[in-house]
Amino acid sequence: MVMPHFNFYELQDFRAKFYIVATKERKEQFSDIISASIYRPIKELVAFVDYDALIKQYEKESQNIERVI
Repeated sequence: MVMPHFNFYELQDFRAKFYIVATKERKEQFSDIISASIYRPIKELVAFVDYDALIKQYEKESQNIERVI
C-alpha cells in the first residue's frame, strides 16, 4: 500500500504539530518519506505515533482524569 503524501509541503506555513498515526510496520515508510528534502521545512512539526503508543497514552490520560473527578 502506498502512503499518500498529502502535500505536507503545503502545510509549512502552519505552526502546528502533526501526528501520523499508523501501525508500527509503517514507521520506516514514514521516516523515508518525511526525510525527503521537500519536507525539510516541516520535518520537526510532523511525528509518527503507532496505535499501541496512542492507546497507552489515552489510557494514561484517562486515569489522570479519573483521579481528578
